[in-house]
Amino acid sequence: MDVTAGYRIRLAAVLLGLVALQALYLALIALVMYLTAAYMAYLMSAELSLNLLTITIYVGPVACGLIATLFLLKPIIIRPRREPEPPVIDPDSEPLLFEFVERLCRIIGAPRPYRIRVDLAPNASAAVDESVGIVSLGGKAGTGK
Repeated sequence: MDVTAGYRIRLAAVLLGLVALQALYLALIALVMYLTAAYMAYLMSAELSLNLLTITIYVGPVACGLIATLFLLKPIIIRPRREPEPPVIDPDSEPLLFEFVERLCRIIGAPRPYRIRVDLAPNASAAVDESVGIVSLGGKAGTGK
């Protein structure tokens, strides 16, 4: 199958768009950090009479800027946890389940799975495992996981 020049151009445009979005996100973080630091520098140089109201008014934006910076940096620094692999059921431990699945496969004319994975997802699926070309049951729909 040949890849056309138009496809390559559109693919490059999508890639450039994704890079631009990442650059804009980093620029937003830098802008928030710069504005917070500039405001803090202004407060340090200003002669302020300190009371509860002025502290709240002048320190509030600094606190908001620091909190916004932390929340903007959080997706970059902290990666989400990987979900653990669902357990694989052994045919010797659950013969009734494997007999049911085997009979179901025979009725519908599908290949018999060599393993069944169980998780708490509200759906079930059968997918081809591309690594060895077999069918496995369980996991999230269409993923084979």
